[in-house]
Amino acid sequence: MNATARATGPYTIHVTWSAISVVDPRSFFGYRVLYFPLSNPRQLRDVIVDRNDIQTTITGLRPFTVYGVQIAAYSTEDGNYTAPVYSQTWQAGKRKVIMVQQQQ
Repeated sequence: MNATARATGPYTIHVTWSAISVVDPRSFFGYRVLYFPLSNPRQLRDVIVDRNDIQTTITGLRPFTVYGVQIAAYSTEDGNYTAPVYSQTWQAGKRKVIMVQQQQ
C-alpha cells in the first residue's frame, strides 16, 4: 500500500493511500491511520477511515512540526502498517508546502 502525506496548513496534513484488495469484503471494516510527532513518537494518535475511502485530513496538529503517518487495514484486528511517511506542518502564518513521500 503506497501512502503520501502532505501538509495543507499549520494544523493539517492530508494523507492518501492505495486501496487494498481483500478476499472477503465483509471482514474488512476500514483503515486505521496512525500519526505521531517525530520528536515524540509516544504521542501516537489514530483516525479511523471508512473502507470506501483512501484519504483523510488529519487536523488539530501543531505548527511547524514533522509528523509520521502509517496506515493499516483493519477488521477485528489491525493489519500490517505501512512504513511511515513524513510531513511537516506549515509554520503558523506561512504558506509554504513541505512534502516528504516514501513509497513501499
